Parts: sequence; C-alpha cells; structure tokens
Amino acid sequence: MNIAIVYYSYSGNTHKAAGVLEEILKERGNSVRRLRLEASGESRNFFVQVVRSLFRRKAETAPIERDFSGYDLVIFATPVWAREMVPAMREFLGKIEGLSGKKAITFVTYGSGFGKEHCLDSLESVLQQKGAACLGRFSISQDKVGDKALIEDSLNKIMRL
Repeated sequence: MNIAIVYYSYSGNTHKAAGVLEEILKERGNSVRRLRLEASGESRNFFVQVVRSLFRRKAETAPIERDFSGYDLVIFATPVWAREMVPAMREFLGKIEGLSGKKAITFVTYGSGFGKEHCLDSLESVLQQKGAACLGRFSISQDKVGDKALIEDSLNKIMRL
C-alpha cells in the first residue's frame, strides 16, 4: 500500500510514535511517506498553545502536500491538548483534498488521558466530512510512544477489522 502519515508534534512524542509506526509499516512492505506539520508563527509557550486548542483556534501551517488522492491509506496523528486536536492539525484538515473514498486511521498521544476520546471523535468527524472511511483509532500515552509492540498491536487490531 501507498501510505501517508500526517502528524504534528510539539514535544517530540507524536514524532517518535509516527516514526515507530512508519518502521512497522515499511517492514510490512508498504511505501510510507511521513509528513510533519509545522505551524508558522506559533507560540513556544505550551499554555498559550493549549488555550488556542481549547477555543478551537487554527494555526497556519508551512506548505506541505495537501492532495492525498494518490494514497491508499492516510494516518493522522496529533497530541491531545485540552481535549482537542492541535490548532495546526485543525487548520491543515480544513485545506486538504483527495480524501473522498480513502481509508484513514487516527491516533493521538497524550499525557493525562483526559479528553483523548473526544479528540479522536473530533478528528474522525472532520475526516468523515472530507469523505474518508475511518478504519480505526488508537491512543498512546507519552511514556509509551516508543513502544513498538504496543503500536504494532494497536495497528493489528485495526487492520483485522
């Protein structure tokens, strides 16, 4: 399969999990492209970022691929901030194309776990509005983002559906 992993990472946790997921998918013979969202002009103050998420603000992202019609599967990943996806992901999802009829998987990384299901629900809702078929989702605690067995098990459960 031709797979894209689209993610945002502030502290490096989601980046690490996306890297492990990419490794697993490549070991299975897939072509994988990892795309990291970079918010332009965002505050480096985490509290400010969380407040922006809470109020569902958007953050302009640096230009990256926005047409996903050439992929068989697109995986979206975001940290959970105040029960919401990060502003950069919200902005990016508003502008992407080519998801109609595409398969999607979502995952989040989190610290406390509060709001992770709400965040996944929001993420899936936007993807479904774009026409994507969400195959499944999973979440990873910040202290487990490098746990290859856990990530592989989560992926296996989704792919068996």
